[in-house]
Amino acid sequence: MTSRKRTSNPSTRFIPRRGTGRARLSIFPILKDGSPSPRFPPISTRSNRRISLSPAIGASSPAKCSRPRSTPVISPPISSSITTEVSTFFRTARPPYNNVMVTIEGKIRLKCVKTPRPDIEHWWAVEAMIASYNHVYNVVYGTRYQETGPIGVSIYDTAPIASFHYEFLALSADIRKVTDAIRAYSMPADKNHIVNIFHPAPVDHALKEHFSTLGHEFVRTGPILGYSLPLKVSTIPLNIHKAKTLNQTEAANNSLTTEGERIHVQTLRDKHIHNFYVKEEGQAVGWVQLVTKYPNVGYINQLYVLEEFRKRRFASTLIHAAHSEAIKLGMKRMVAIPSDMSLHLFRRMGYRPLLFFSAFRPKPRRKPWVHEQPSLPRSRQA
Repeated sequence: MTSRKRTSNPSTRFIPRRGTGRARLSIFPILKDGSPSPRFPPISTRSNRRISLSPAIGASSPAKCSRPRSTPVISPPISSSITTEVSTFFRTARPPYNNVMVTIEGKIRLKCVKTPRPDIEHWWAVEAMIASYNHVYNVVYGTRYQETGPIGVSIYDTAPIASFHYEFLALSADIRKVTDAIRAYSMPADKNHIVNIFHPAPVDHALKEHFSTLGHEFVRTGPILGYSLPLKVSTIPLNIHKAKTLNQTEAANNSLTTEGERIHVQTLRDKHIHNFYVKEEGQAVGWVQLVTKYPNVGYINQLYVLEEFRKRRFASTLIHAAHSEAIKLGMKRMVAIPSDMSLHLFRRMGYRPLLFFSAFRPKPRRKPWVHEQPSLPRSRQA
């Protein structure tokens, strides 16, 4: 009896497609003027024509172009595009040069594309952050996000998010191209804006000098933290609840709103937004918001504990609850932007800095002194 040798082709493996607050303990930092600091899609293609995919991010080094095998494999999309030709049947595949997830059809020919920011190793964290918090703002306030050349723009208009109306995000390493694009962007004169620049080192003096010459003042530099999730789901205490219904949310908001916090009911029906709250003494004393909009990466958008109940491990318990939910949904990593107060908590839980961002805004116009003002006509003075 002859034995048949089993053969397997690793290139044809298929995998299933899965899928900002105040200071104090909140991870949403405060600006000098008291306003919240700026915080910084899997593509499902069902066409038998040319489609545009997003290149991969998350690799530790820039991708090397190579000829794909018969069926490439999967990973999270980004802004640049690659041209792909498909045939007639659906597959979920992974390109061999990175780890972007996308649903495609049949035969594929890929053109290798470089990561948008080869100077930043963990650019995927920036993309996850931008996609996550803009998704929440769009669901709750109807805000918009667009990309134009080397910049991304979050358009807040009259939404009660911050003291500015436009938030510019540098998607290019060429700072001059970024500033030229901001100057060319059509924005009403009476609207305020802020600029966020991403950089790998914690200090970049050249950035401060550059924006100072453009009439912008430095606001702050903050880290973007990352964490690799474990494989197993941890046990969630009984006092942690997921806000699923309107009654649960209203009951939690009764106590959270005493310090300006709120679980927005608009987020209850969104499959990418998950709200958890912790109860103590019969009331909600803290909450956390997990966003899973970006493939394989969870984002902690809100974390807050009432002042009276701090230093009792409620914050770390809420983060563990967010981690467990993210693992159940197939997430592999977490991203968070901490405030100065919550930074130590995240570092203690295993988060580490992946990169940094610096925020700049136009310098306020100085009001002239009385003796500098032009003299009024005598009739007006009288």
